[in-house]
Amino acid sequence: MVSGSDAVFQDAAIRYDWFEVEEKSGALCVNFGIDDPAREDSFARENLVGLVIDPEGNFHGFNTRFGCTFVRNQASTSD
Repeated sequence: MVSGSDAVFQDAAIRYDWFEVEEKSGALCVNFGIDDPAREDSFARENLVGLVIDPEGNFHGFNTRFGCTFVRNQASTSD
């Protein structure tokens, strides 16, 4: 979940020092990072470090160990 500058993944807040938002090839991308080079590898393995909404509207998240596509629970949407 992302709300303002707060990001939560697997019920834990992502503790980041900076984030950047950019558009790449029609996709909206958000990257999270930290300023401590000694912790950079562990941060990239333990946290969600990127979010992407692709041109088709699919929502993806990733780090150095995995990537996933998030889908909306249709039962929770209202028409």
